[in-house]
Amino acid sequence: MEWARSGDDVVVVLEPGEEIHTSLRQLADDLGINGAVITSGIGRTMNSTFGYMDDTFTYHRRTLEQPAELVTLQGNLARHQDGSAFTHL
Repeated sequence: MEWARSGDDVVVVLEPGEEIHTSLRQLADDLGINGAVITSGIGRTMNSTFGYMDDTFTYHRRTLEQPAELVTLQGNLARHQDGSAFTHL
């Protein structure tokens, strides 16, 4: 992972094979970030797991085991009560 900081903004470039959630949580720990808005992301993913809730409020996860184009990424980063970082993307 490569990253650069300008004021409150952090720009991140992940290398192929790096897991998005794990990498962003680790960077938050390294930089002491307690909360953030993730405004943009593009690229290619592999073995991506997507989650969604159906109309009966049952949560489902589906894994796409082939390359996929990531055309947008938005979300946030926060801390659990135990202090561990959590990403919602």
